[in-house]
Amino acid sequence: MNKSITAMPKYAEYKDSGVEWLGEIPAGWEVKRLKFLCSIGTGERNTEDKIGGGKYPFFVRSQKAEKINS
Repeated sequence: MNKSITAMPKYAEYKDSGVEWLGEIPAGWEVKRLKFLCSIGTGERNTEDKIGGGKYPFFVRSQKAEKINS
């Protein structure tokens, strides 16, 4: 299966983000730490809740995404 990649439109101006690995960002953007925008926590699910052909991915104490239907 070949998926085409659609290019995003270019911004008129860019500025240095101040973050070495990020490089330049559009001039109107701000750099903020993720912890100031949201909270990420562990859920109540465990590996026993996984479903082989599940609809949604979820992570349980590993880098491998498991699947679940809820």
